[in-house]
Amino acid sequence: MSAGSRRELHDVFELARNTGIRPEVVRYPLERVGDAIDALHNGQIVGRAVVLP
Repeated sequence: MSAGSRRELHDVFELARNTGIRPEVVRYPLERVGDAIDALHNGQIVGRAVVLP
């Protein structure tokens, strides 16, 4: 999935660098992938969810 142009992505990174904005990331180990999917379906994910091996 992609959103925006390269220039817009560059601008977003500049904004983050200049203002200290940090992404919200919830990490799930692979064995809890079901919990990650449930949280996504239930609207409990704020920001990004990442499943790690």
